[in-house]
Amino acid sequence: MQKMRLQEFIHILEVGGGRGFVKYAAFYLGLLVLTIFYNTREFENFTLPDSMDSAQLARNIASGEGFVTRFVRPISLHMVQNHREDGDLLLDSGHPDLANPPVYPLILAALMKVLPVEFEIDLKLAFTKYNPEVWIAVLNQCLFFGSALMLFFLARRLFDSGVAWVSVLIFLGTDLLWKFSISGLSTHFLIFLFLGIISLLSKMESSLETAETDESDPIPPRSIGWFAGMSLLLGVLLGIGGLTRYSFGFLVVPVVFYLGLFFKERRGVALGLTLLSFALVMVPWLMRNHQISGNFFGTAGYALYQDTDHFPENQLERTFDREEFEYGVGRVGFSQWLKKLLENGKEIFENHLLNLGGNWISAFFFTGLLIPFSRSSLSRLRLFILISIPVLFVAQALGVTYLSDFDPQVHSENLLVILSPLVFMFGTGMVFILIDHLDLPVPELRRFLITGLVLLFSAPLILTLLPPKKYPVMYPPYHPPVIQHVARWMHQDETMMSDMPWAVAWYGNRQTIWATADSEKEFFEINDEYKTITALYLTSLTLDGKLFSDIVKGRDQAWGGFLMKILGGVINKKEGRLPAGFPLSFSPPDFFPLYLRAQLFLTDRPRWGDDEYLEDL
Repeated sequence: MQKMRLQEFIHILEVGGGRGFVKYAAFYLGLLVLTIFYNTREFENFTLPDSMDSAQLARNIASGEGFVTRFVRPISLHMVQNHREDGDLLLDSGHPDLANPPVYPLILAALMKVLPVEFEIDLKLAFTKYNPEVWIAVLNQCLFFGSALMLFFLARRLFDSGVAWVSVLIFLGTDLLWKFSISGLSTHFLIFLFLGIISLLSKMESSLETAETDESDPIPPRSIGWFAGMSLLLGVLLGIGGLTRYSFGFLVVPVVFYLGLFFKERRGVALGLTLLSFALVMVPWLMRNHQISGNFFGTAGYALYQDTDHFPENQLERTFDREEFEYGVGRVGFSQWLKKLLENGKEIFENHLLNLGGNWISAFFFTGLLIPFSRSSLSRLRLFILISIPVLFVAQALGVTYLSDFDPQVHSENLLVILSPLVFMFGTGMVFILIDHLDLPVPELRRFLITGLVLLFSAPLILTLLPPKKYPVMYPPYHPPVIQHVARWMHQDETMMSDMPWAVAWYGNRQTIWATADSEKEFFEINDEYKTITALYLTSLTLDGKLFSDIVKGRDQAWGGFLMKILGGVINKKEGRLPAGFPLSFSPPDFFPLYLRAQLFLTDRPRWGDDEYLEDL
């Protein structure tokens, strides 16, 4: 009897209903092993300014401070001062954040409230990972897997289960998407929202198509109430995306085209309610920004002016001087915007568009444009992608700032990656069409060929997981224990200035002003007239500047020139006292020599005592 039961059980697993269970169990187990292996080998502390910026803002929200930031941009100081009658910079009361949309920091704040997030680093233990960043990566990987699940159901409904499985495998086998999952950026949340928007559009469009073409369908047509509800939800999702990353809001353009082209007598309801709910979600936050700064998008509203001739790299966000700011903004016009579009567009076309999503499967998507689909729903959805690509292409090219310089692909200004799930799905569909037209002598060769292509498309991820293992600390310039340790020398109500204020704000939890564009002039203006700056923390971000173009030929009072004066002077290493003439004249001896640590810390008085921690590093 026992033997019979065992045989029956094996039969169920092989050919019965248990076969599906085994398949899904093997998939999820494999995904779990891949996740653990990837995180063990590839995880490193945050390296992108906007990752640390959104994380430190989330901590402030979670602690009950609201949308105030420790990472203070000089342009934000200028905007707040210029918009207030009393000219207050709001440094003492907590400077309002004007750079980040609210949704992603709110999600991270909820995560920090619910989970056991530990912000303090135990200096007695060897540092490998920062606990909050691990939890943020877990959140984004859950969103990554949630997107894979949504992609599976969408592809199965539009194509078949074979295309669905292969699309998901390619999606989960893309190295670039794994890098985004541990970057701390909001990209995977946006991909999740994008798939939600596509699912809504597909269901709304298919309901109209069924009602018009299939009179024998026993399922009754959707009511106007259901359609109105879906339209409102569509606008809400677009609004949430726009309040996660402002540039995501540009997707309202292809959505409007899609609704207007294909929804016929329902287009009025769909367009009206979608745009209404989109505006209702977006407007309150935009009004908040305008009330504080006079600009609906805060400091992000000047992204169009960044990376132009007058504001190269990060100069705009570091400019505090009102006359310099207004003069520069006035000089940037259509010709410079056109130049920015063409120069960045060429870079995006060569390195992003043709390799959209970081996977070669995108080549099959573009090849498939030559082949028409028999199903109108697929043709319409593909048209939506074709409208979205140029819209996001232009938005990405014009919105390029210094943030794109930290990593060529993994940055918050990479908008085209949001389209990757649909591109992978249509690219996979094209692969299946081509394979079905092959005259294969043995049917099993089809499965072998598909498996080989999946491995080929996943080759960058496979190569990434091979030795050597990545070092988990991105130093220089970021060494979380050192940054947190140094920041603790300062009182909570004191203000620092640094060339990596995002890192000091995140790891050190201290208010930090970005090193101003015109170093000594703007430094003294803030220090003497508004709030005392009690420490200056400069790192390899400044020290590694090009000697001639960035330091010698740069602005007369740039921080590179300031460092050259210090390096050329006589430094008393025993006491750490620097040459007179600057109010911050003390430095811990263990930060020298500069050429070894590539960091400089100056403050108004000795604060460190017998610091054994730095001596041991």
